[in-house]
Amino acid sequence: MRLAPLALILPTPAFAAHTGVVGPSSGFAVSDVALFLVAVAGLWLARRALRARRRPPRD
Repeated sequence: MRLAPLALILPTPAFAAHTGVVGPSSGFAVSDVALFLVAVAGLWLARRALRARRRPPRD
């Protein structure tokens, strides 16, 4: 509960810095690569969890 005000303050520079004007695309941005890596990690974890569920228990 003590971190709630901090969570509200942190994203404000990102909102304030956006002017609404879209610049020309110059290829992949760092955020595109980061999003792809997070998606790959999520799929890997989900598949690993599903395989572990189907595996017979050890004695």
